[in-house]
Amino acid sequence: MTDGNDRWDIASFDAAMRFADLAIKSLLILCGGAAVALLSFAGTRASTGQESLDAYAAAVMLFGWSAAGAVLTAGLSYIAQSFFTHSWRKTGFGFQTIAIVVWLASIGAFAIGVQMSATAVSTSKIASTSAIVQH
Repeated sequence: MTDGNDRWDIASFDAAMRFADLAIKSLLILCGGAAVALLSFAGTRASTGQESLDAYAAAVMLFGWSAAGAVLTAGLSYIAQSFFTHSWRKTGFGFQTIAIVVWLASIGAFAIGVQMSATAVSTSKIASTSAIVQH
């Protein structure tokens, strides 16, 4: 029979695992959705022949790398948990730390991609307004 502290530890661990799973999945969905939305917008703009896709390429690449980072985080988390399961705590903590760093870097890449997207869209609007004024 377990005492109250053991039950609390198990419940806390389960909650932490659910939160980590949600954070990884959310990042993957967020980055994938951002890439698809930006590609759709850029494709529509490019089909008019008024601009190239160069302004959007770096942002899409950052969204892609960020999504890849989310997948890598999931894999690293699995490896870390495998080490914890086999009582190799030090190695498990090492992989856990790497997973957290990769996840944070992916969030950073996503944030930079958002800024680059906003700049590209803003520049696109200025370019279209200038083209309309010239005609």
